[in-house]
Amino acid sequence: MSKIKKKSYRGRARVEFLACKPEIDVMLDKGYSIRMAYDVLKEKGKISVGYLQFLRYVTGKTASKVSVKINNPEPNSAAVPPPRLRSRLPRRSNQAAANI
Repeated sequence: MSKIKKKSYRGRARVEFLACKPEIDVMLDKGYSIRMAYDVLKEKGKISVGYLQFLRYVTGKTASKVSVKINNPEPNSAAVPPPRLRSRLPRRSNQAAANI
């Protein structure tokens, strides 16, 4: 018989992580390192995600943390205009300007 390959679904790793989140928090509070918590969960078969993605989930550096952009922000009357950039050219003295 041929081996039946398990179909992987997009987002499954995040679901696994969220299901284990309380357990992960307890381990981290007890002093486990993130790597140790990952190894324990991986050995138990509770997660199938790779370590780098697990690390992103734990530290919160995922795309789901991107803030939502507001389409129609209200105008702010107290908005300060950006500072003017200085020219990189040297300033001419008044005498040099008069000679031209």
